[in-house]
Amino acid sequence: MSCEKPKGREPRKVLKRIDGVVPNQETALSTPDKAFFLLCKRTLRERWKQTIPERKPAWRVFLLTIDDELSEDKAQEIDQLGIIAYVKDELKDQSHLRSKDWIRRLSDLPSDLGFPKRS
Repeated sequence: MSCEKPKGREPRKVLKRIDGVVPNQETALSTPDKAFFLLCKRTLRERWKQTIPERKPAWRVFLLTIDDELSEDKAQEIDQLGIIAYVKDELKDQSHLRSKDWIRRLSDLPSDLGFPKRS
């Protein structure tokens, strides 16, 4: 399995601000229900929602961030947008995020995407 950055004029029209697709761009365009759409944000400041593209219902959009903070309010906004967010493991372990299943550990991302475990 692989991850690709969308390339080309036509694919960018459809995929807009998506940073990566798994397993590849062709799958994302032809059978989006079999692809994962990745958005990468270093921080989740006020404008982070502007990067969320209008998407089709079949799109599985994951937001990846290495931000050191995620408030209860932002966590709720992420849920309302129907997105799964991957955060630093130690952030996920904070009490206000621990029970939110749409907020997940970055270390779980490879296995959630179906990549084989490294030994």
